[in-house]
Amino acid sequence: MNVPIEKIEVIQEIEQTAQVVTRRQEIIDSVLTRGLVPGINISKGRKRYFGSGDSRNNRYVYGNTLHPIRHYKFYYKDKAEEIFHHELDYALYASVDSTLPVMMERKEEDSFWVHPANPKRNLPSQDISFLERRISSCFLVIAEYDYDTMGGSLRRKVKPESFHCLVFPQEIWEEYQSRGKVPQTPVLVTSGSIYRPILGQELYKSMKVPDFETPILEVLGEKVLQKTGGIWISGVRLPIIEDFQT
Repeated sequence: MNVPIEKIEVIQEIEQTAQVVTRRQEIIDSVLTRGLVPGINISKGRKRYFGSGDSRNNRYVYGNTLHPIRHYKFYYKDKAEEIFHHELDYALYASVDSTLPVMMERKEEDSFWVHPANPKRNLPSQDISFLERRISSCFLVIAEYDYDTMGGSLRRKVKPESFHCLVFPQEIWEEYQSRGKVPQTPVLVTSGSIYRPILGQELYKSMKVPDFETPILEVLGEKVLQKTGGIWISGVRLPIIEDFQT
């Protein structure tokens, strides 16, 4: 009996969706139990790897640092507010090393080439909404700032006990919780979205991204950070259905 092609496609989509959910759960579980490890260690495993394929040394865990506004007031006085928002923009959006542009990447890509405003990007068939889905399928790990770890940005490994908190988009968090899992690490959930220019160029259209700013500002306001005075932010990519269609 011939099965209609429409039915086959529906079955394939259901199977791919199940793969996405399962792999997301596995990645989150791994971060909670093993911490953050360099990409070179993950890519050698048997599970599908969603890291980027750029030429930088992936023997380290990359992150961005940010300090509360009181830090900038000490150094920059009246320009503290301006400097703080510049640093927030750089930590999350403005550079190819910023947290959310990196979340757009997959194997053999980097955020400059996949960006929809770049005519030479190597994903010509993909539109902005596709990249927005990639950016939305991630979560953040926030640890306290430590200048001794290679200037603050690079770390060889980040153990779970050093996590200050995790920040999830609501949909990702509810999906994870649906299996009855409750991590010991504190979790913040963001339910909103905001529009921000990715990679900091005016010609790049603003993209819809999870509102990670609100929980980050909440963390920076906590008294527990008075000692170190800052945070280290790293993003963790989670798959979307297109990752299982290639």
